[in-house]
Amino acid sequence: MKMIINILILISLGLQLGGCKPDEPVEPIKPPVIDTTSNLVENKDFELVYYKRMGIKGACYATVVTDYNVIYSIQRVGNGHSDDIIALDKANGDTLWVVPNQGATSNYKLFGNVLYYNTRDRLAALDIQTGTKLWQFSGKPLGDGILGDYTFGNGKIFAFFNFGWKLDGQDSMLMFSINPQSGSSELKYKMYTKDRQGYRPHIQGAVYWQHPDGRDIIFCQSNSWNWDKNVNQSRGDYFAIDVENDSLYWDLGFYFYDPEDINTTVSGSIPLIHNNQIYLSSGGGWKSRMNLNTKSSKWITPIPTLYRTGQYFHHPGTYYNGKLYYSVGNEKSFNIINSSDGSFVAGNKQMGGDYYASPLRIYDNAVWCTTTTGLYKVNDQAQKLAELPNEETVGGYYGSFQNGMDIDQKTGYIYTTRGYAFVCLKEKK
Repeated sequence: MKMIINILILISLGLQLGGCKPDEPVEPIKPPVIDTTSNLVENKDFELVYYKRMGIKGACYATVVTDYNVIYSIQRVGNGHSDDIIALDKANGDTLWVVPNQGATSNYKLFGNVLYYNTRDRLAALDIQTGTKLWQFSGKPLGDGILGDYTFGNGKIFAFFNFGWKLDGQDSMLMFSINPQSGSSELKYKMYTKDRQGYRPHIQGAVYWQHPDGRDIIFCQSNSWNWDKNVNQSRGDYFAIDVENDSLYWDLGFYFYDPEDINTTVSGSIPLIHNNQIYLSSGGGWKSRMNLNTKSSKWITPIPTLYRTGQYFHHPGTYYNGKLYYSVGNEKSFNIINSSDGSFVAGNKQMGGDYYASPLRIYDNAVWCTTTTGLYKVNDQAQKLAELPNEETVGGYYGSFQNGMDIDQKTGYIYTTRGYAFVCLKEKK
């Protein structure tokens, strides 16, 4: 009996020290925690001017360098898609002013000493020196519309608002001419869904062009949707509005439509104008150049399949020294094509991607951008001249870039965010 008791004690002790009951899950052995920061590499291409923690957790949705400051749009984590607009001193990062709780903002454009942006589907104007909101507009007194896009030209703002069925009992889109300083408006053009084969106009790319005879022409890319149960799809709808004559100057309709491939009917990056030429890009990889003066197509060409990018971009491409540059998009390809004939120059698929890629900037005879993987300076063959990967440090700090980057053309200083910090960088020379 004593021997049996001793055996039971040993079995019990064994279970306590190293064993477990048959019906209990076995905990996997966890590897030791390693401090990865000790393995980070100091970047060879950039050095730090200043680093300032935000003091909040938030994502950057815009960075705008002005003559007086650098302005950020920051969406706080858990703040219900409501952004703070923050102005910092360009030299040291000190906070100059804050405009809180602006709703989900987008489409920031600087014109003179005023910053314009979309807030709660309204167009707002902000004094960049004081942070004072000058005015905001949504289509009143005609109604409360939803802002699509806007552009500047001939000392005016041309803004597009969707009104749905609020006006004349028809699904409509209205274009207003707005005084940039006072916000006073004048209705200039109406467009109804019934006029576009049942597709609801939604302007997501408006650019201004002045005709040689002085007329204001607004070229539009509309990501239009047909809600009919037998259709229920979107298409890229392209047209130009003659403001003075209250009519269409040029109607291209569904320009990229290909009967053999319905995917080519989508819109793409915001149209780009250089001189009298307008450049379009579809989500299916097609590029086109047209002459606005003669209303004729110069070329239309597909991008090689391997380098085709995603459907939508939130910024236009960039024209520089006879070439067109397009940001990585969500299919991770930075592309360059010749503006003269549309021929493909080069692509780079080693720069990450981003549905909300930062706008392209031109500085030091190169094109710059941030993506999901880092900050890049690129030449006219899509080769990286300088890069700052997320995992590499500058001044001991590292982190990912978030949607916004701008360069001071006078100093070459680069303003952006890494993680939850505002940073100012400069390229090593």
